[in-house]
Amino acid sequence: MGDLAVIRTPIGFLSIATSSNAVYKINFYNPNNNPVKLTPEIKYSVIMRKTIAELNEYFYEKRKKFNIRLKITTSPFSKKVLLKLIEVPFGDTVSYKDIAI
Repeated sequence: MGDLAVIRTPIGFLSIATSSNAVYKINFYNPNNNPVKLTPEIKYSVIMRKTIAELNEYFYEKRKKFNIRLKITTSPFSKKVLLKLIEVPFGDTVSYKDIAI
């Protein structure tokens, strides 16, 4: 079993779910909705601590590329799209058409 954390960011609250060695879910989170059972901070795994640190660095412009391991569980098509999105350099924008091509 992994960890579940909620962090406050400049774009709102994010919930982060990790397994023992990878991030498998990051979602926007509304703290007024369904309360979730969070992992106590003192018990965070190495991957959770690294994920939170990298996200904070990113949001405060100290990081442009993530080094955390991701576990992508989705359809083959969606996985292909996500892997293309990862190739988009920091600060660049692309259209849906660019990704499709």
